Amino acid sequence: MKSKMNSLNRSSAITNLILLPLLFFILTGCATPLTANKSALNSISEAEGIIIGSFKIELPGELIAPDHFWRVSLADTEWDLTIRKREDTVLKRMALSRDHSLSAIAGGEEVYFATKLPQGKYTIVSLTKDGFTSFRAALRINFEVKPGETTFIGNLLLTLPTTVNQYNYTNFLVDILDAQEKTVSYLKEKEGFELGEVVKGLMVDENRRIRVARQKRKMDKLRRQLPNDMNKDKYIELIKGENQETRITAAKNIFYNRIFVEEILDAVNDVVLDEFNINFSKKDSSDHMISKHIDAISWYCKILGYSNMSKYSSTLEKVLVESNNNKIKRYASAGLKQLNLSN
Repeated sequence: MKSKMNSLNRSSAITNLILLPLLFFILTGCATPLTANKSALNSISEAEGIIIGSFKIELPGELIAPDHFWRVSLADTEWDLTIRKREDTVLKRMALSRDHSLSAIAGGEEVYFATKLPQGKYTIVSLTKDGFTSFRAALRINFEVKPGETTFIGNLLLTLPTTVNQYNYTNFLVDILDAQEKTVSYLKEKEGFELGEVVKGLMVDENRRIRVARQKRKMDKLRRQLPNDMNKDKYIELIKGENQETRITAAKNIFYNRIFVEEILDAVNDVVLDEFNINFSKKDSSDHMISKHIDAISWYCKILGYSNMSKYSSTLEKVLVESNNNKIKRYASAGLKQLNLSN
């Protein structure tokens, strides 16, 4: 009897192992292309809406491939956006939602789309490239499909980072542009779509919104740590002062608020040249004040890198070659790369 029960349990387990994934596949389905024929847009139900927009992937210039097996050339490769409806219950997410996809060639033409979807809120959840080498970037770009309306959701522009590999895929630059007139004109004249009244409902990059809010809180906190009557001369005074904590606070204010006034930057540059190599050692670096000094000079290098002024490149090059502190050298290197990209 016990043997029979074990046999039944094994049989049940095998059945579940086969049927559950099959059921999940049937319920969820595969991603369907975000395209529609022209006649389909002429007949939409009360629970459907039309969205229009475009998608383009730009290359950042010269791509730096990682020095390992996954080295690839990203130009002319196809990338897919995955679009998913946001449902309020797990069962709805499993049973009703089907992912939609939209493809574009990196460095290729802008892809325009006009399609109908069930009403509701949607999220662009990822950008992927499949093939011999596969990449995935998590996105969180939201838009809404309103019943009976044609909504322009924007022109999505994604710029690839200079270095992309399977471990580093988060530095995609996301821009949501508003070229409604151009988009409507293209879809009507080039693609032959018959579009009625179009309302605007631009996509929202939730990740950027969170970053901006976090940065605003950070800047507000930094402002409270400095006098209310801050001006150019006071920034220069703090930058050249001996209090390392105040130096760092002033540097963060300058960086996050983009206070790239040339006189202030000249003061930053002078301090870097004078103090980037004050007999640092591993033992010294563990000391609190020396550590804060290293932090301050590192921030100064970062400011010079984002200044968009090529005259500071010689300073960063000197620091990179002559500094005996790894952190300062690292920031000088990053700043120099940023400065070269800007010019």
